[in-house]
Amino acid sequence: MTTSVPPWYLNVTRPTTVRLVRLDEAGRLLQLNPATVRRRVKSGDWPAYRVGKRGWRLDLDEILRRTRAERQAPIVPASGAS
Repeated sequence: MTTSVPPWYLNVTRPTTVRLVRLDEAGRLLQLNPATVRRRVKSGDWPAYRVGKRGWRLDLDEILRRTRAERQAPIVPASGAS
């Protein structure tokens, strides 16, 4: 007897753990100055989550995915450059 997986089961997202770190921790782990981390968050390049009144946390896995994608993106010369 074979059992088949219901089609709706394949589309269910499973819970994952998220590593949220403070901005200074992210800077240390990524070997960046904390000011650089804050600048990337402020510009919207990296998502950050507000915790409490003054605290901010970054999803470290998401940041790593984005930085890997940036490194793998092809460099396109500006128009008019030769």
